[in-house]
Amino acid sequence: MQRQSQGATTCGLAPLGIVFHTGTRLTLLSGEKHAILQGELNAHLRSVTKKLPGGEVVDMMPRRGNAGKLVRWNFTPEERLNALNSFYRGFAEGRYYVAFRMELNAALAKGMFK
Repeated sequence: MQRQSQGATTCGLAPLGIVFHTGTRLTLLSGEKHAILQGELNAHLRSVTKKLPGGEVVDMMPRRGNAGKLVRWNFTPEERLNALNSFYRGFAEGRYYVAFRMELNAALAKGMFK
């Protein structure tokens, strides 16, 4: 069962292959800060593009028509992690980067990354 938590720094990670289960500690944000983070993350993921062998250019932002499963198919785990690392290092002067890395490392250790 996937855990979806409103207000977590890990928003946007499940579609990219990082699944958090009930009991995972998440860094909570206020609704307003969460909305800002989600908007900035979406903009960042939309800017991460890749040209597929057939010539189509795709981006990493999950949405209708570009579901998480398709994003995981088009981008390697390394590419997805690099995009998230880049975002969290730069967002809000890196204020959430350490919490993101701790949560990511816990997910990786538990085999929760697809």
